[in-house]
Amino acid sequence: MTTQWSFPASWCRLGGALLMLLAATCGRAAGPLNHIMIIWGENKAVDKTLAQPYLGALATSYTQFTNYHGLIHPSQPNYIAFACGELAILGNSGCGNLPNKNLVDLLEAKGVDWREYEEGMTTACLDNEVYKSKHDFVAGFTSVSGDPKRLAKIRGFSGAKPETYAELMGPNPPPVVLVTPNMCNDGHDCGGGQFDAWLRPGSGFTFFQDMLKSKYFTDGAIFITFDENEGPGENIVYCVGVSSLSKPGQIIKKKFNHYSLLRTVEDNFDLGTLTENDAAATNMLGAFRPPAMKH
Repeated sequence: MTTQWSFPASWCRLGGALLMLLAATCGRAAGPLNHIMIIWGENKAVDKTLAQPYLGALATSYTQFTNYHGLIHPSQPNYIAFACGELAILGNSGCGNLPNKNLVDLLEAKGVDWREYEEGMTTACLDNEVYKSKHDFVAGFTSVSGDPKRLAKIRGFSGAKPETYAELMGPNPPPVVLVTPNMCNDGHDCGGGQFDAWLRPGSGFTFFQDMLKSKYFTDGAIFITFDENEGPGENIVYCVGVSSLSKPGQIIKKKFNHYSLLRTVEDNFDLGTLTENDAAATNMLGAFRPPAMKH
């Protein structure tokens, strides 16, 4: 004879709360990824990007999102739209002075640590030969630029000098990191082959290869994508999720865009949404399985 057990609804609610507390104390995000890193290249058509040897190999080895779209031309509105859920046309230069609520606001409200790594930057929003603030995701929002503690989380680095990004290799790195290579290494000024070289082993650049040994790969995901293609047409761009938590060689044909990537971060860390654009978007978390829970 099988005994059937029933419990008061309050017990069930308590059990759910305890499970959520356990997940939090074990360092688990709300979604399957404990860490997310996003790296953006510049202005390349997806076929040209896949023709690059290392970028092509990453696409066949990890999860390729074959129907991922930039939102608009030129570059800057794509960075802004990812960061705040809506387009803002700023003349494709400079940081701007944007009052919009943004991803940093959501992360800070939930106590989720974050960083932005801008290669070649000395001071946020101060352009130089290799750093252009139009490719800076969050420095142009007043809630960031007007807050010294937030602004300090935007770091300059060199992809060839591990000491400039050492915190990302530690046991407890920031859960969310946005990365922009410099104007040459992102492919903007020096072509797609340079971005490929910046990522691949043996090229003198260490950043991405070090990230493959970090938490962003082992219990999270590193998304590599582009702001826009070279236009015109559908604005389909390369997007690959590099992670130990995805099925090797996985191809996902569902349509996504930069709002989807924003929604992926929002849902993974239970942040809520910013606008009707990201609220209507579908996240990309289905490509990943959660890591084993460790206490």
